[in-house]
Amino acid sequence: MPKRYRKLRGDTAYYPFAARTGLRARQRRHVRVLRGAGLAALALAALLYARLFGWADWGSLALPALVILAPPLVFALGSGWLLGRLRPWLLYVWMLLPFALAALPLPEALGLWNGGLCPAYPLTLGMLDPAFSLPAAAWAVQGLLLAAGVLLLLVAGKGKKVYNQ
Repeated sequence: MPKRYRKLRGDTAYYPFAARTGLRARQRRHVRVLRGAGLAALALAALLYARLFGWADWGSLALPALVILAPPLVFALGSGWLLGRLRPWLLYVWMLLPFALAALPLPEALGLWNGGLCPAYPLTLGMLDPAFSLPAAAWAVQGLLLAAGVLLLLVAGKGKKVYNQ
């Protein structure tokens, strides 16, 4: 009769393959549940926003969201993945970067990193309610940030795990 490993504690590398397979299946189920809950929360937020404010022109928000949010997220994912593979404790040091950037007086091109561009730049356009626009330098910085994030993802994905947990 095969042994059953009900509770896995510590490093799962010491457990037989069958026990790890069950653990991985349970982890995959939990991930599916969390993804579903996250999508449900986003759908509920969109529904409530449309219902309470009567506004559903989501297409006008797609370009600003992609330009402003995607490059830092891709960079954070790539750099975090790479640093986490090298030494997990480096992630805690890396988490201090946004606080340091918020405190530093950065030039206008890097204003998206400390939150200074969004309140200040529309005032320089001379209109009351301008459409979404960014200076060319901010577009270039966002493009470089996106390229660096993709490069870090490629490097982190191909590298061998240095720190064995």
